[in-house]
Amino acid sequence: MNLNESIENTASVKCPSCGMFAFNSEIVCSQCNYPLKGTEKDQKDFLFHQDLRSSDLYHLTNELKKARNRLYFIAGIFVFSGFIMYATNQSSPDAVTTLILNLIIAIVFVGLGGYCEKRPVLCILTGLVLFAVIVIGNAILDPASIVRGIIFKVAAIVLLINGLTSAREVEKIRDQYPSL
Repeated sequence: MNLNESIENTASVKCPSCGMFAFNSEIVCSQCNYPLKGTEKDQKDFLFHQDLRSSDLYHLTNELKKARNRLYFIAGIFVFSGFIMYATNQSSPDAVTTLILNLIIAIVFVGLGGYCEKRPVLCILTGLVLFAVIVIGNAILDPASIVRGIIFKVAAIVLLINGLTSAREVEKIRDQYPSL
């Protein structure tokens, strides 16, 4: 190898896709897999698919925000229902306990919503399981609670399941394309 070949192999080129520098000798960018030595068609196809993945990620991120907001909404419902139950049963010795439990559950849902951006599947799945455990626990303690708020319960479960689907897709895209 002569000096000119050595300089050519160590010189760097900026990747048109991600902006990282790569050696001239590299066939693909080590950061985003852009075909540096590919044909013009390969490069255009890569950029097209990169744009498509970015728009998919944008769409799924919006869905993830909706799922996070659903966790916040469920937290709000627990706060609201806790105060309603407290106001209607102030004379009951369990009124304060019920209010405190609802506030603690609401705080957990707010925490899950806040952490949802980093670990979406974990947070939404945890929220779904927690909500299901609460509904089942209430049904065991008070079978009449099954029909109270049934529309909300079904809607919350459906919304969380939809959010879980979106979160899985977001994590899949993030894993496949870490440069996005």
